[in-house]
Amino acid sequence: MTFKELEQLVKELQSMVGELPEKLEEKKDDPTEKIEELELLIRNHKHQGNDTSLLFEAITTVDTVPSGTPPKRLTKQIYIYISGGTKRLYIYDFTNAAWKYASLT
Repeated sequence: MTFKELEQLVKELQSMVGELPEKLEEKKDDPTEKIEELELLIRNHKHQGNDTSLLFEAITTVDTVPSGTPPKRLTKQIYIYISGGTKRLYIYDFTNAAWKYASLT
């Protein structure tokens, strides 16, 4: 490698290093990272001293409509149903002994 080639390589490296702060600033504003940070904050949030992280693990996504005997556990009383373009939130209604749903968009 000649001195001139080495000198050109150093200039290219300096240029790349000079762009690094700008690229880091762009990465900082990446919405995907912000969403992941917010999800983490929500999962770790304590509401009036109670840990709410289990709520997110408790809601199951299914592709068949819930049916059958009344669920006893809270984790079996709420489902997110997704099948094709249909999205629904199912909740078991103990008063009427039936599954009720709300369409999601």
